[in-house]
Amino acid sequence: MFAVIYSFEVKNGCDNTFIEGWEGMTKLIYKHCDSLGSRLHNESESKYIAYAYWPSEEHWENSANKLPKEADSYRAQMRESCTKIETLHKLTTVSDLLAKL
Repeated sequence: MFAVIYSFEVKNGCDNTFIEGWEGMTKLIYKHCDSLGSRLHNESESKYIAYAYWPSEEHWENSANKLPKEADSYRAQMRESCTKIETLHKLTTVSDLLAKL
């Protein structure tokens, strides 16, 4: 398994717009790109951290090619809501002890 951790610095007053864009994009990625899902966390007033889980690094690398055109609007919504978007870590899973829901 493979995980990616992202950081988002959101413009003042744009939290709801950002979250809406992130959720829309994440749902498309899950549906069309074999993603295993993602979680979004609030770290501070304007900073969010997301964790995305994939079957492999190759799945993650090839995901953009599989998205429908509608992803462009969610991507733009997220970019316009943020002052900074960063990929912090690309991680290979060594041990997985999260509860299976």
